[in-house]
Amino acid sequence: MLHLSITHRIKSSTVLIFTTILTLVIANQTLAQNMNHLNTQKLARTLHPVSVEKSTLSEESGVNAVTREEAEMLFLINQERAKAGLAELMIDPALVRIARSKSLDMAQHHYFGHNSERLGSVYDQLGQAQVSYQFAAENLAGAPNSRIASQSLLANPAHRANLLNPSFGRIGIGIAKGQAYRTLVTQILVN
Repeated sequence: MLHLSITHRIKSSTVLIFTTILTLVIANQTLAQNMNHLNTQKLARTLHPVSVEKSTLSEESGVNAVTREEAEMLFLINQERAKAGLAELMIDPALVRIARSKSLDMAQHHYFGHNSERLGSVYDQLGQAQVSYQFAAENLAGAPNSRIASQSLLANPAHRANLLNPSFGRIGIGIAKGQAYRTLVTQILVN
């Protein structure tokens, strides 16, 4: 009798666990669908001046497009800026190129830091790309995925201060896949 009681409890627990997992999977799929069907006009304002077509949200790496991960990260940043009563950051293609090259450099050369032996500092990169600015900042993150990287950047006081700095109006986000951190993120902000 004890055996049946334990078996019944195990089966009940298994059904409950399965139901919970199924609910989480469905919720995750719904969230993913909602992220893929963002309000096009809102996204168009957020991604200006980069063209916003369906292909822009694909995993393209072209210089005139942002990846889905980069667009999601920008969306989260601009949500936080809106809560603080700040203007949205606009994607700048030149900054995207610089940010991607930095993330890729870190991934290919297995380091994590603001100075690169090949690229120099963010200020060196901005000068070489002839980007005009008065103030600039660089945020770096390494995480298992871009969503966790976004959360950790927004949770860190120094990075959050950069992202919510009202002086900044343009941003470039570059994401590369690496070994040690899996996802390497560079955010470059300028006024």
